[in-house]
Amino acid sequence: MLCGIRPILVCMGFTTIFGALVMKSLRVYRVFMKSAMKRVKVTLLTILKFLAIFYVGDIIIFIGWYAADFPEPTITTEEASEFRGTVDKISCSSSSFIFTALLIFWKTILLVLGLYLSFLIRNVSVDFQESPWIFGSVVVVLVGCVLVMPMSYLVQMRAVTYYVFLASTLLICTMLIMGLMLVPKLFRLKEVGTVSGSSKSVVSVRSRHSLLSSKSRSVLNVNNVGNATETRDGRKLQVKPAYNVETTTNNNSTHKLLNRTYGIWRRIHVSHRGAYTAGRARALEHYCQSTPLARVLAVCFLTPLPILCFVLAMELLPLNSPSEGWRTNSGWIVRYVFVFNLLSLSCLQQVSSFLSTLNVTLGQGLAIAWITVSCYFVVLLTIMAVWVFPIPFVFELTGGVFGAVFMGCVVMILGRQTIAKTPQARVLYNVSAVEAAMCFVYLVFSAVYHVLNGFQQLALILVLYVLKVFTRLSMANACCSSTDEEARIQSLARLPERV
Repeated sequence: MLCGIRPILVCMGFTTIFGALVMKSLRVYRVFMKSAMKRVKVTLLTILKFLAIFYVGDIIIFIGWYAADFPEPTITTEEASEFRGTVDKISCSSSSFIFTALLIFWKTILLVLGLYLSFLIRNVSVDFQESPWIFGSVVVVLVGCVLVMPMSYLVQMRAVTYYVFLASTLLICTMLIMGLMLVPKLFRLKEVGTVSGSSKSVVSVRSRHSLLSSKSRSVLNVNNVGNATETRDGRKLQVKPAYNVETTTNNNSTHKLLNRTYGIWRRIHVSHRGAYTAGRARALEHYCQSTPLARVLAVCFLTPLPILCFVLAMELLPLNSPSEGWRTNSGWIVRYVFVFNLLSLSCLQQVSSFLSTLNVTLGQGLAIAWITVSCYFVVLLTIMAVWVFPIPFVFELTGGVFGAVFMGCVVMILGRQTIAKTPQARVLYNVSAVEAAMCFVYLVFSAVYHVLNGFQQLALILVLYVLKVFTRLSMANACCSSTDEEARIQSLARLPERV
């Protein structure tokens, strides 16, 4: 019974917590973005109907799961690590993973839907409107799922360790979500109270001055000389300065130092350097307003299917032992022929997308791919016949050959003059050079890391951060001359799908 109750509690709890965030996002979307300049009424019954859809999906999957393959307790006997003897471990398991996969897929749909809706409403600005904090809460749930799922299904841990990890993750995520939902509202309430209090004090001061008698409202001529003021009757009053000059100078220097440090921090982050041009911004806005939700979900879920089918087909090809040599491993050769053909076509598609004025026909693309793969495999077979099979670090050692043959075929088939007249060709060359350099740099880093040990590896890991920042900046500098044309706004209307 416990084996059946535990999945229900976990799934229903996730649906309840995350479903509430989705419903809040949907309510804001329907009121402020779905029907502009129209009166929209979102009742509690409507919200509960949408929330019931998520529960119905869970119930259907659980009914099919428990009717076909109810999870049963399984006892596994293992050798004890702390004493001599054996230990019996009890775990709940089903004979098939299909229903668990269905639950994960259904929760992924719910997660993507909530992330998409919260992303759309993140800029809605209304008093006491928590739309940006809803988006932050959804991101917290996403990070929690990314942490928990691999540790639950891919890593074997002790029961106590797993319980502490799971409980800590759930508590931290719950506290963050509650903080994002409640703390901004409290600050907003305090701000509104402060503003209302200051307005009341101004009114009371004005009324108090209006009630003063004519005798008490004698005019004082004040002459500010240093810190002293003199009245009509000759008395001198000592006035303290409103601020300390030395303290203000120190504060200004500290403020400048903090601003300079923050500016350096922003410059080393590539994400802060990028900016949309007017054409891209309008294209993205047009895409968000005109594209239906079904199309967006179809693009998100159907895009990985072709490559997934390709990988599964490659895994079905049988392989022989490497000790038998490359002549008996025809499956390996067929695999790599298909893989490098797909790689060539992908590189060509990226080139044609980046260079919008370069028109590559299907025949030209297939010719470039087949010529590149044929020449490249002649080099591979020669190395395997002379040296060893399989070749260690095959792509790092022969990737330069593949790139040179590919670029040569592109220039030969498309024409040198055509490429020379294409704008942004130099930017593409710079990006390709940075990508090629990264392959060799990280290979050298990995080799050096395995040679070192102890604190030397720790110091090298610190160098890795500097290396990552340098490669990001190099890629950003290679792409910084990329510009958009106003005439390409219509073609960029499907910008998210292109990305």
